[in-house]
Amino acid sequence: MATLPFIGYSEDCRIAGDYVLTGDRLLESLNSSDEIELLGASVDALSGPEHLERPTLRLAASEFLIIELSGPPGDPGRHVHTQVTRVRAQVGPYLVEGEVHAVPSADPMSRALHRAGPFVPVTRAVVAGDAIGIVRVAVGVAINRMHLSALDEIDDYASVDAILAGRRPGWVLG
Repeated sequence: MATLPFIGYSEDCRIAGDYVLTGDRLLESLNSSDEIELLGASVDALSGPEHLERPTLRLAASEFLIIELSGPPGDPGRHVHTQVTRVRAQVGPYLVEGEVHAVPSADPMSRALHRAGPFVPVTRAVVAGDAIGIVRVAVGVAINRMHLSALDEIDDYASVDAILAGRRPGWVLG
């Protein structure tokens, strides 16, 4: 049984553990299952000191708003050339800024909203939220489009640059 390190965020918790991989890649596994099973799980409340640990934890995938992506990129033979579009997304109480990818013939915004499964990958992502502060995610995140209230194309990296320099870029968090 293959596992990957896992960190996910619900409305009010950070959930970590080892994800039991059900496919070749994390995103495929997330999008093909209604449940997420974690081994050695820990759950931390975002607004207080509450902490819970369990040897095994199963949660509905719909509970997760954002999941940090980890693990190998998958079979290089399956990779295709894509165009990159810079986006800002409001996902529950979190604001995500990063890049979505689509084949050159597709509209990347439409592709993000209509892809199979609930989770949409956003690479070079920065996640902000009042309860979590600011987190820079090197590889990317998967956002649950069922919790998506806004997805906008943006022109520059000004917000990311401000975040990485330790400044709040004037985002309004829900």
